[in-house]
Amino acid sequence: MAQKTAQRQDSQSESGEYVEVTVNFHSHMVTFRIKKGATKKELWEAVKKKAAEEGIEIGDTTNLTISIDLKIVVINELTGTIEEIDEETGARYEVQDEEILGNVVISITENVEGGI
Repeated sequence: MAQKTAQRQDSQSESGEYVEVTVNFHSHMVTFRIKKGATKKELWEAVKKKAAEEGIEIGDTTNLTISIDLKIVVINELTGTIEEIDEETGARYEVQDEEILGNVVISITENVEGGI
């Protein structure tokens, strides 16, 4: 009996902590949780899954402006890469393997030209 209780406690602690993800889909706000330490690629897969559950069509990511924690990213579904864009230099850095360690805010909007 004590062994079963110890195993149950171990499995609960192994489940790890979760972080909150808030996604603004074209002004439709959705919040869900993801396991702490998940990669940004896993995060994007969870966002797509949640969008499908909510009946939201993401469509072609090349026609969208996507930001993760106020940093603009480019998601290439064909290559499976997520690149963060440095707004000052325009340089791109692959971030799909970076781990999520805290709460995340994602914004997905239609591309706009010029202005704010």
